[in-house]
Formats: sequence, C-alpha cells, structure tokens
Amino acid sequence: MKLLRRQWKKEDILDQMNKVEKSLLDTDILSEIIKRANPRIIAKANTYLNQFDKYTISIITVMEIVEG
Repeated sequence: MKLLRRQWKKEDILDQMNKVEKSLLDTDILSEIIKRANPRIIAKANTYLNQFDKYTISIITVMEIVEG
C-alpha cells in the first residue's frame, strides 16, 4: 500500500496560518483591541477584520463597553 503525501506550498501554509474562524468576541478581547496594547491581539484582530470585515459582538458586550 502506497501512502500519498500532500506537497504543501509555502503560499498554502501562509494562507492557512492567516485564516481564523468566525467568533463572537467577548468584552475582554474587545477591550484589548480598543486599547491596542497587545501586539499579538492586534495582529489577530487585523487578520479577523481582513477576513470578515467586521467584529461580531453581543449586546451584552456593547452594554459592558458603554456602561464601563
């Protein structure tokens, strides 16, 4: 039995690394995005925006941000 191996191209690997799943952002993450203090979170947030064009948040998160 012969095993088949997939030949990965560099572009395929980078493409997979830059994909994220659609997610509901919680208040803590949204707060970190607003503060722009953590470069790792900002990088993921930018990747998310590039893929989905907007953040997905709940009304609870909206109220927590508005009310403090």
